[in-house]
Amino acid sequence: MASSPYLSQDLKKYIQENKIEEVLKDAVNQILAAKPNDPFTSFSQFFGKLSTPVVTLISVQGVEIYNAELKSTIQIEFTINFKDQVYKYNLPLYFTQQFAEQEILFDDEHKGMKQAIHSISKISVLINSKLAKDQKIIDETLNKYLLENKNHINVVQQISFGLLHINSYYLNQPLRNLLLQNFGAQESHQPKLFINLFQGSKVVASKCKPYKILLIADTVQKVIAVSQNLRKIIVSGKKGEAGLVFYQDGTIICPADTLLDNIKMIEQAIEAAQLKDQVTLGINWLAELFYVPEEKKYDLDNPKKLLDADQMIDYYFKLCNDKQIIQYLEDPLHFNDIVGWNKLLTKFKDSKVKIGSRRVYSTLEKAKKNCETYSQQSHSDLTEQQITQLNNERVHLDYILKSPYEFATFSDFTNYVNYITSKKPQSSIIISDGLVDSEDTYFVDLAVNITLRFSFKYRMHQLIWLFLQNLKKLSNTTNSQDNDLIYIIQKQMAKNQKELLLENNQMLYNQNDQITNIIQTLESTNETAALVQVKLKQQDEKIVVIADTNQDIRRENRRVDKQTNEIVRREFYMKLILYLIVVLLLIANILVIILKLK
Repeated sequence: MASSPYLSQDLKKYIQENKIEEVLKDAVNQILAAKPNDPFTSFSQFFGKLSTPVVTLISVQGVEIYNAELKSTIQIEFTINFKDQVYKYNLPLYFTQQFAEQEILFDDEHKGMKQAIHSISKISVLINSKLAKDQKIIDETLNKYLLENKNHINVVQQISFGLLHINSYYLNQPLRNLLLQNFGAQESHQPKLFINLFQGSKVVASKCKPYKILLIADTVQKVIAVSQNLRKIIVSGKKGEAGLVFYQDGTIICPADTLLDNIKMIEQAIEAAQLKDQVTLGINWLAELFYVPEEKKYDLDNPKKLLDADQMIDYYFKLCNDKQIIQYLEDPLHFNDIVGWNKLLTKFKDSKVKIGSRRVYSTLEKAKKNCETYSQQSHSDLTEQQITQLNNERVHLDYILKSPYEFATFSDFTNYVNYITSKKPQSSIIISDGLVDSEDTYFVDLAVNITLRFSFKYRMHQLIWLFLQNLKKLSNTTNSQDNDLIYIIQKQMAKNQKELLLENNQMLYNQNDQITNIIQTLESTNETAALVQVKLKQQDEKIVVIADTNQDIRRENRRVDKQTNEIVRREFYMKLILYLIVVLLLIANILVIILKLK
């Protein structure tokens, strides 16, 4: 066919590139060998298997909705073309205004959602007719848009990360497979899971300094077992159910004031779950929360006795020696204290404790600074002393924690991860799902299928959902022996779920009793307040009467004073007249005496 002299060079090239001659020969040979009753249906099935359908983007628009917490958010709706049919796909991933640091994600003037929706409509024009599988091409377009609209990162992120969802859904490929392709990783079924157990620090007005206390496990079952027992221990304490207070991300706020007391509770929960030596703890210190920049020291326990980096390192080392269950420290020093970080890593070099950070490698530029080896050949503009100093300032971490949503696009995230894994093969990456409110497992799927070099931070409800989904998948694909095992696990899960429901019901009953008591107290208080109000009204009336009486008394006093003054004046005049009469009589007597003498 391609050798026909009647075909143009373009057609010949097209036939050769798509191997049309070879495919047609294979199809005809298979039909002739099988001799089906309906050869055309067989042809259709044969060519259907060879087709590689693609998802073409038509448009994208944003819809303002409310999430489960009744907070405004944007949901992305894609309109796509798949197999010559037009579909609409609502992305199950959207951002929320739950955290203060997300305000910038919506728009540069903080006008709410309208600006974000308008921004999405402009992006829709830019990605029209592009293929959803061309992640890098679309992300380049999104990054160009972001350069001109710097604070519109929220919509760029949602569209970029949403492309994986679309391909997974319409191409019927598990999301994990697409992620594995991007990371170039091998499948594994036992990653490390980092679960937030306790929330501390001044963020929640807790006296306990660490930002998070983490449970490190390799299975969801272990996480659930420890969490259930930990909840029982807290509720059975002095504070009762009042001690079980949750942070906005679902983490329990530290019930005790000191780190050691909180760790003691967790150790009791681990022993109750019979998981001693099977799980460990990590502590996310987020040291900048108690770092005093003016002094370049840390306020760990007493603001009058600040600790320098050396003293903090000694404290961490002693803590980990005393509590062998602690095997991971995250951001124990301020991210700019490079000298301190190197001292810390040297101190823990031969220890089982791993050191990690979210901030030290926060950007690709910082990662390159810590990964690249400087030399005279690569940096001829630097002196030998400067090169030595730069190489000595590199921080070699055991764990590097990153959230996908710290990057504008999914391509930026994969570039960062692939760079780290190529330059730091000895380091592991903890992928944290943060700053979003998601209805889908998304990167949770990654948590059970990516290489062991990756670890994951998640909320409890995500892991429970994922565990149940995996049970469903296993029940459809495993043999009878495995199904018996799954049945046992499901039975245990049902038992645990029943216990949880009973606990929840008991808590609800207790809460109802408390609410009833509160209502009764409020009613009694209202009655008392009504009586007090009546008495106050009566007192007001009495006060008015007294005021009127006082006014009458004052008027009477004025009248009496006036009459008294009048009487005094009259008495004065009368006395004056009497004195005059006496004087006159005296003068008359004197005259009489004088006349008699004469």
